[in-house]
Amino acid sequence: MRVAAISDTHGRQNWEMPNCDVFIHAGDMTGSGSLQETAAFAARLRKEMESANGPPHAIIVPGNHDECFETLPRATRELFGPNVHVLEDEPLVLDGVTFYGSPWTTPFMLWRFMADESRLAMLYQNMPTSVDILVTHGPPHGILDPGWKVKHAGSMALAKAVADRQVRHHIFGHLHGAGGQLVQQGTRTFITSQRATKNTGLSINLACLKPTTVFEYLPKFHLRVGRIPMMPNACFTNLYSESSLWLQKNRRR
Repeated sequence: MRVAAISDTHGRQNWEMPNCDVFIHAGDMTGSGSLQETAAFAARLRKEMESANGPPHAIIVPGNHDECFETLPRATRELFGPNVHVLEDEPLVLDGVTFYGSPWTTPFMLWRFMADESRLAMLYQNMPTSVDILVTHGPPHGILDPGWKVKHAGSMALAKAVADRQVRHHIFGHLHGAGGQLVQQGTRTFITSQRATKNTGLSINLACLKPTTVFEYLPKFHLRVGRIPMMPNACFTNLYSESSLWLQKNRRR
């Protein structure tokens, strides 16, 4: 299975669709949150999926800018095709791979899909004990989550939910300043889709300066390099640069 992931396109249509089996958007497809802007994204996605090399499945997790998913849920979901799976605190199994999607972030201004830590803790109770690929719009606390005027803006409840479960990969966006960074924390490595990893000592060639980042994912062993879990921040719009998709090549053995 080849999985491509992106987030925070905010209405821009200059993102790319590589050859993949599953396409993931981790939230903030729109800037305004309008039904019209969401329809434009849905039309672009549908066109890509119907092309000769288009992915058979797509997974969508709304973000805090995607207002119509919360205010007009039925009309918004009807914009997407039958193989576009909108995940709001729910699992999905494709070819034996378990995905789980959740749109929530910690409160900031008057956006959508925001909740305090106590409510987030209750929401994350629905998460299965074992998840191959977790997709959330917001990051966990302390992992690629620099905030505005705060050091960490990620959710502590999400961090605990991930720590308490077997999560192989965690894809998120939301905080643009973290895009394209790689950090190592204990035995885990957390990777994003923007910028080069030149200041890390890890022998992983992510080709981050190219439009698409490619690496191998082995379902039974996490990653070939170090066999350690990954947490990418898939932001497309970045404070420092614009890049393209985060692409994960997933091979079975």
